[in-house]
Amino acid sequence: MRKLIFIFIIINFLLLSCLTTEKDVEVIEESDPFIIEEPIKEPPVEIIIEESAPKPEEFVVTKEEYDNTFDQVDELINSLNKIISSGNFMEWKSYLSESYLEKYDNNKFLDDLSKNSILKEYNIKLSSLRDYFKYVVIPSRSSVVIDEIEFIDEDNIKAFTLTKDAKFVVYRLIRTESGWIISE
Repeated sequence: MRKLIFIFIIINFLLLSCLTTEKDVEVIEESDPFIIEEPIKEPPVEIIIEESAPKPEEFVVTKEEYDNTFDQVDELINSLNKIISSGNFMEWKSYLSESYLEKYDNNKFLDDLSKNSILKEYNIKLSSLRDYFKYVVIPSRSSVVIDEIEFIDEDNIKAFTLTKDAKFVVYRLIRTESGWIISE
């Protein structure tokens, strides 16, 4: 029995000597390995100001013209949402301007776009306008809501959607004799 008491005392002594109070412990926090301790120094940016370059004039429209155009564009976007959601490539294509077709049905452009990280992640290689429609337009434009438009000039506008943090251009549109169509 004495041996047990002696062993118990030794164990208690060892345990108590190893314990420390909270104020005796030094807390060392490791820094996050992804945080850069020193700020990154950007290379200097050269700003060239051309004094003779004219400032672009902002195109001004009346509230009535803005509201009418907004209603037309909103109607167009609702139609496009239905066309895109149904996957109707040929009908969607009929809403594209020649400049849009030139830019987006171009092998170089499609190759460059295929390098996008999201497309690469899913091993998607765009090789035609139809691929672009299937893999880019349908996922990103099938339920767009237009919150605001901005006139570039009488026949060209940008259509925006707003989030709580930002404003995004979702379409550039051009007015034709038959109505608004998608521009590049």
